[in-house]
Amino acid sequence: MVGQPLDELDVKVLALAGAANGTLKPSQAAAELEVAFPSITRHVRLLQEKQLISIAPDEDDGRSYAISLTEAGATALHKYRDDLVTSVESAVKNWSAAEMRALSKQLTRLAEGLTTAHAEARTARTPLWPTE
Repeated sequence: MVGQPLDELDVKVLALAGAANGTLKPSQAAAELEVAFPSITRHVRLLQEKQLISIAPDEDDGRSYAISLTEAGATALHKYRDDLVTSVESAVKNWSAAEMRALSKQLTRLAEGLTTAHAEARTARTPLWPTE
């Protein structure tokens, strides 16, 4: 278990925990990542066993806890990102400057489109409550 590589959800939980600076709740992670709560709790438990995150009781809600990124977790997240960059760099090492500019432009366009699509999908799933 400890030696297993991080999967996509592990990386996302680590990134959220790092960004939240010790205030991330499992329910917030589940909502943000749009996954079932039991899946988040399973990943949190495994990440805690790997000592990549720590948890502390929530002072406001005794049933919940806050997730923090450990130094080992920050290192693992950094390594994951470095490995990703290295793999992309090796794939495009022989590309010309013009090809790299075109790729950059299209990736920016893709990122903007994905952000818009994600926001629209979230809005479509948000229930509209009747006002009285």
